[in-house]
Amino acid sequence: DVVVRTPTIEFLETLEDGKRRVARVIATQQAILDTRTQALETDVQLLSYKIDQQGERVAGLKDLMSSNSQQILILEDELNGLEALFERGHAPKSRMLALKREKERLAGQQASHRAEIAQIRTAMAEGRLQISRLETDTRETVLTQLKEIQLGIEDLMERRQYAADQLARTEIVAPYAGQVFGVNVHAVNGVIGAGAPLLSIVPDDEELVMIVRISPSEIDRVQNGDSVRIRFPSLNASRTPEVRGTLKTVSADVLVEQDGIAPYYRAVVELTEQEKERVGTELTPGMQANAMIQTGQRTALSYLTKPLADFTAVSFKEE
Repeated sequence: DVVVRTPTIEFLETLEDGKRRVARVIATQQAILDTRTQALETDVQLLSYKIDQQGERVAGLKDLMSSNSQQILILEDELNGLEALFERGHAPKSRMLALKREKERLAGQQASHRAEIAQIRTAMAEGRLQISRLETDTRETVLTQLKEIQLGIEDLMERRQYAADQLARTEIVAPYAGQVFGVNVHAVNGVIGAGAPLLSIVPDDEELVMIVRISPSEIDRVQNGDSVRIRFPSLNASRTPEVRGTLKTVSADVLVEQDGIAPYYRAVVELTEQEKERVGTELTPGMQANAMIQTGQRTALSYLTKPLADFTAVSFKEE
């Protein structure tokens, strides 16, 4: 009954998005449910009405049988008295025979009424069985259709997931917002190898620091906290001749690039707060620079010739 008689359809929240096409589908399915429910209720009401009428007919026949039973009792009393008078010759035989015929007629009616009541009760039972069969058949039909729809939904969900996976492979999402440089892919619908670098991104919302390369022969002369003098070839030398920074970290191991660049140690240089305020917005991610680390004994030079994309340039980036 729960499957058949529910007044409304509960749809998934993912479908209730207000789209016109989805709204039309929901309205159509609700109309189908309403029509099916109304048809079932109409059939059940018709059968129930017939059963009620048959019940009233049985009640009427029982009343007739009760009345006939009373008449038969009266006739039996009258016959008993009439037979005594007939034996003494004070009553005509025709009168006695007429009473007997009436008694037999009433007894026949009683038998006919009992048979009719039995037939009506059989019809009532068949009506109740039809109601039960209607509900059962409707429920089984709905369940069969529901199973077919569920299988179809599972198939569609698998196809949707496959399509989503295919679509996801056509989109590459950056992990954060920033400035793009060093783009390596330019062809539309091109094939990208696994692990191949596509481009470099310098984040917008992180601190600007400078990445420098230090020769392995000079690594013993530098340490964290050393003062660094920095020049930017792209800036106006008269306005920004030189800025000061501090060596923050140095890589533990020497790094070797695959494009023939000499091995180096990677170091991070951070500008002092005063220098950041002095330079202001003139510094941008990817800008090339020359750095001189003051070691105390002698100056180690690290000349930057390439952008940050392949870690062979001294440039500002965000961390």
